[in-house]
Amino acid sequence: MAHKFEGPKDKTNPLAYVPIALASVIVVGWVFASGFLHGRIEGQKPEEEKIVRREKPRPNIQAMAEPTDELVSKGKGLYGLYCASCHGDEGYGNGDKGLSLNPKPRNFHEMSGWKNGVSVGGMWKTLQEGIPGGSMASYQLTPEEERIAIIHFLREAWIPEPGEVSDDDIAALPAGSDGESGGGEAGLAGGGPKPEEIHIALASMKTTLPEPIQASAPESLADMPGAELYAASCADCHGPGGGGMESVRVLTTAPYMRVSTPPFSSYSRANWLTDSDAFAKVMVESEFGSSIHGYATMSRQQIADLQQYVTALAREGVTH
Repeated sequence: MAHKFEGPKDKTNPLAYVPIALASVIVVGWVFASGFLHGRIEGQKPEEEKIVRREKPRPNIQAMAEPTDELVSKGKGLYGLYCASCHGDEGYGNGDKGLSLNPKPRNFHEMSGWKNGVSVGGMWKTLQEGIPGGSMASYQLTPEEERIAIIHFLREAWIPEPGEVSDDDIAALPAGSDGESGGGEAGLAGGGPKPEEIHIALASMKTTLPEPIQASAPESLADMPGAELYAASCADCHGPGGGGMESVRVLTTAPYMRVSTPPFSSYSRANWLTDSDAFAKVMVESEFGSSIHGYATMSRQQIADLQQYVTALAREGVTH
């Protein structure tokens, strides 16, 4: 009698594999879907990511139209950084940098001769646009909340008859964006301690920079008519001998910015060294926002004398 051998029977319940199979299907499906959506499956282009950029809200200067102790105090410090070099420490228009300017810097203690007036709106216009044809540069690149603080300091400290702030003054100031107040006491609402702040210009002053040894102008050029004018108007940035300067502090629209000036000898082929009209254009016109400011009030004779002197420095080849 033949016997058919049968191995041991698997007594496991087939239903036990259902959860495992179902989990496998879910994992594979998730991997496929993820790769498809992100472009990792061949032939698919990934969806472009949208980057949302948040712009810094513009401060509401209209909310700072009235002076506060905080704004006046802040303006006093900023005046020393931006204005004192030309207008003097006490606002009499006798700062060291203003001695060579024509017309002379404003004496804030006098009421006559204000082109745009002493109102908040008028002074804002002056700082925004400068005085075309004069020696007052535009401070449009200076933060708006700093400009209004300087205005309040000048009106409270020195201007004899500043007048009241009018609706027209408020309308002349920027309204800001998203309802942000931006500064002053109004800008500090919301609770919490105010973090300690230090102006970037003060911070830059605390950085010790090596003082390079600057070459003097050749003695043979000392008697030229443009020598004294150059020393008063140009030497601080271009060097006493025209050899250029490293890390020059810009005292017009951004006193915390530093630039370098090359020696005049590097401009040996520049047309303004030989072309009087081209030199006059460089002297009179200045590109807005640049570190070069024009001298529109110089006479033609002064510009001619200065060109001859600068050309002589370029020929001497002085370097720093």
